[in-house]
Amino acid sequence: MCNKRMKWGGVKYILVVTVLLFGSAASFAQPVIRGTVRDVDSQLVFRQLVEIYTDSQGLQYPYYDTTHTDIYGKYSFTMPTNLPIGIIFKVRTFNCGNPATNLQLYPYNNANCNFNNVCATARYIRGDVYKGGNFADKAQVNLIRKRQDTVTSGYVYEVADSTLVDSMGYYVFKIPLQSADSYLVKAGLLPADTADYLKYMPSYHSTDLSWNLADVVPNANAEADVVLPMVFAMAGQGYVTGVVNDTVGNTLYKRILILTTANDVPVGYCYSDIDGTFSFGGLNYDSYKLYGDALGKYNPPLQFFLSGNNQAFTDITFVESTEAFIGSLWPLKVSNTLQQQVTLYPNPATDYLHIQGLEAVAGVKEVVVMNVSGSVVYRKNYSGNADMLVPVGDLTSGLYLVQINTESGRYQYKIAH
Repeated sequence: MCNKRMKWGGVKYILVVTVLLFGSAASFAQPVIRGTVRDVDSQLVFRQLVEIYTDSQGLQYPYYDTTHTDIYGKYSFTMPTNLPIGIIFKVRTFNCGNPATNLQLYPYNNANCNFNNVCATARYIRGDVYKGGNFADKAQVNLIRKRQDTVTSGYVYEVADSTLVDSMGYYVFKIPLQSADSYLVKAGLLPADTADYLKYMPSYHSTDLSWNLADVVPNANAEADVVLPMVFAMAGQGYVTGVVNDTVGNTLYKRILILTTANDVPVGYCYSDIDGTFSFGGLNYDSYKLYGDALGKYNPPLQFFLSGNNQAFTDITFVESTEAFIGSLWPLKVSNTLQQQVTLYPNPATDYLHIQGLEAVAGVKEVVVMNVSGSVVYRKNYSGNADMLVPVGDLTSGLYLVQINTESGRYQYKIAH
């Protein structure tokens, strides 16, 4: 048995075909042609396409078949019975560099035969997925390509391939030999792993939870193991709920949300449901980070604090655009005619925030300013028709919610300082 975890090297490959023929033309047995594909460092070559067919030379006997090497680099062809001595087969591999195919002739003579073909096939990225020190046997692995955008000169991240691990938590990807791209590898348990699905976080091969923190794998034969981090179990009274939208308010399905403590200890993950909603419960009173993992997009963590006086946030909104995936503790906007005519400026604010457009609203107008943790940092009642002037010069830089309470309703706005 070959060791599937041997290191890789080189870019040229040798096709070693060990041909074992059982029986002969007179015995009616079905001979089996078996082979193993290895590279110049004697390492196994996986998922390599191999083709066998009869040649026009010698006795005529039409036959054609194809197969792929398995995770041990092995393949086999079961041949028809009563093969005549002298028939010639071609055994060929595909995508072997230059030339694109590489073949050998095999004249059947009821004897063993070995082929040695030089074949510069594709490179590989492979590794193991672990959970709690054991192999994860029910996991999916995604190969993420990092390529340069020729228009913007920036980088684009996209899923290039995906596969399931084998019973030992092993995976392998084949990448183009001449690829100029780099790659990330991300793995996560399947729901079929009912005992551990929610206990271990999806992560990259560098054990990071987000694409912008993960290390890239070079476009060469490489090992990239993935260790899925275990969540920190909680049994508190806090909870958060929210929704994921696009920029025009449509809800988004199956967007991943990742929750950690302020010190980056994994707490849990979930995916937005068909209505775009998500939730985390049983949280201890503590400081947290909540963010998504949208490939190639700006995804800063939303930070908040749960306490006995502030046990929950129920209006969290994440908005995904072409450039970003950003969360807020409050709805982004309220659909209301008066809401649209009120103006807050400048935004970002520096020393003072001007609130204009509430002249038509009678009675006292209360202005409340809250930070991202939900704590009130400013509160004042205003009356009359004059513009409201809110001092913000002493506030810490960051995002704030401005809430205006009036007799006709409540209005909310986001500002930066």
